[in-house]
Amino acid sequence: MFNFKINKYLVSSLWYMVAIGVGYSILFIGSIVFTHLMDTNSYGLYTTYYSIVSLSGPFVCGNLFIGLQKGYFDFKENRTEFRSSVFFLSLIIFLIISCICFFICCFINKFTKYNYSELLLLIALIHSFSFFVINYFNTYENLNGNYKLRSVLIILQNVLPVLFSIIFIIVFARNSYYERIFGSTSPLLIISFILGFIIFKSGNQFVNKEYYRYALKISIPSMLGSISSLAMSNADNIMITSMVSADATAVYGFMYNIGNVLVVILSAVSASVTAWIYNALDTKRTEAARTGQKWYYLFFVLIICMLLMIFPEFIKLCTPEQYWDFRYIVPFVFACSLSVVNALHCDIINYNKKTGMVSLCVAVSAGINVILNYFFIKKFGAIAAAYTSLLSMLVQTVLYRIVLKRIAENLFSDLYSILYIIMIFMMCVFSIFVYNSVLIRYIVYSFIIICLIAVIVCKRHNLLELIKN
Repeated sequence: MFNFKINKYLVSSLWYMVAIGVGYSILFIGSIVFTHLMDTNSYGLYTTYYSIVSLSGPFVCGNLFIGLQKGYFDFKENRTEFRSSVFFLSLIIFLIISCICFFICCFINKFTKYNYSELLLLIALIHSFSFFVINYFNTYENLNGNYKLRSVLIILQNVLPVLFSIIFIIVFARNSYYERIFGSTSPLLIISFILGFIIFKSGNQFVNKEYYRYALKISIPSMLGSISSLAMSNADNIMITSMVSADATAVYGFMYNIGNVLVVILSAVSASVTAWIYNALDTKRTEAARTGQKWYYLFFVLIICMLLMIFPEFIKLCTPEQYWDFRYIVPFVFACSLSVVNALHCDIINYNKKTGMVSLCVAVSAGINVILNYFFIKKFGAIAAAYTSLLSMLVQTVLYRIVLKRIAENLFSDLYSILYIIMIFMMCVFSIFVYNSVLIRYIVYSFIIICLIAVIVCKRHNLLELIKN
């Protein structure tokens, strides 16, 4: 009798890909709808607000989900107690940071000419903490193998903010900028409140100094890396708004979301890859962590090829003409493709509790990005930010590999990584010359896709063996 059992990490990846596919499809459709419901100024202002929400994430929670990842294996007998105790610590940090930010805002408004909204500041902090609660809960469920619940949450956290925002804008129709903020925040706050209740009820522990010290020791060094990573992906929007215009930020932000499709797919795959690698290393199966690397890269080459082929027509079909700036596609796609390599390297470095090294690598690349932005955005406009981000991501890739070589030299194949980067580079360079030549672009990329599928078919026995084991 035929008995074929699929590896649980592949099953979870498939679930996550479906969930993220559904969630991001709604999110992306929502972005297209917002380009019609909001003027470019309001769209750009919201993009800037969302960047601030993202940047404040590590501050409002102490980045404690990083400590949860490692604590899941070090406190196997008391996992739920560890989770609830560390979550209570994150709540304390959030309240302290919120009070500090509120008083700073009041002080600035009183003694300077600026007039920042204390209400919007508190909403942004709550928005950011809600993201943390969902991410914290999902981190545990991912490691625990509960991929169905995590998949449902992925869909909800992407779909509900879009639906609420559209309803608020249509019903109130006063200032689409504020309606979208309230619509994005309210469903996440409801979800995070429910998840927080579940965490506390299951663990039933609030204060444990041992857990606090453990989590902070791992999480605090990672904050610099998280802040730097977020700065690298969000500082562009803030700097473009201040140095060019909110309208330029709207186009840049929308095109970034187009290129970011690859990162969304990566997040679906890397969630399972992280759990797979952590479990393999925890049980001393280092060879298992290395085996799937070539298939991991091949999968993303196939996806990137498809995206480069269809992006121009997709953008023209879905958006107003003022968003048709195809110069952004190649640098965004190439930068996101480097994230595929970085995700593998970062997992191993974090597992070895070298979060400080991750932070240093990301901080250096983020610093380079901000400095280059300052000089080149003024001279070349918003398009310069796309290429400075690409250069910074390449620096980060090199730095990660240097660190990884010191702590786990034989875990990954440099050959696979180099071949992957070269292939993506060639496809992106080709795309620059043919994005207006529809027939040539589709013929060439279709040929590449057919070749990749042929490789998969020829090596299917190796792939099936990986899937089983």
